[in-house]
Amino acid sequence: MELELLPTDEQHAALSATLTSVNGLANQLLAQFERRGTTVSTKELRAAARAEGSGLSPKLVAEAVRKAEDALGLAASKSTRYRPHQAIHYPVGAVKWKAGKAAMPTARGTRAIPIRQPSGGFGGLKPPLDDNAVELVERAGQFFLVLP
Repeated sequence: MELELLPTDEQHAALSATLTSVNGLANQLLAQFERRGTTVSTKELRAAARAEGSGLSPKLVAEAVRKAEDALGLAASKSTRYRPHQAIHYPVGAVKWKAGKAAMPTARGTRAIPIRQPSGGFGGLKPPLDDNAVELVERAGQFFLVLP
């Protein structure tokens, strides 16, 4: 299931800043630990992320750490870097349904962002945001939440 977000200009800027900040932090962590050439623990990545002082919420810092872990787990010959607007993952419970909106952490605090309702709504049901992990995806300036 894919849900189109309908952000205001301020919310659009917050979503864009979220993608840029999380991917930027993941890239900073990668650069820092690739130079060492040794294995890195999750604990070390988290400590480095806190030291970077990104100002991101703990859930978004955890996503940057997860992305760095994934990339560091690849073959040493691959140098992975994340594009500024590459999709990010929100764990179960990070995004909540709230009266036709997705309440979610962004780089600028929690925002309740309207969701485009399909004709006829969701059949009287709400989208299963509260019980699923979701991906925040940006395509041609539009933002979407992708559910499994």
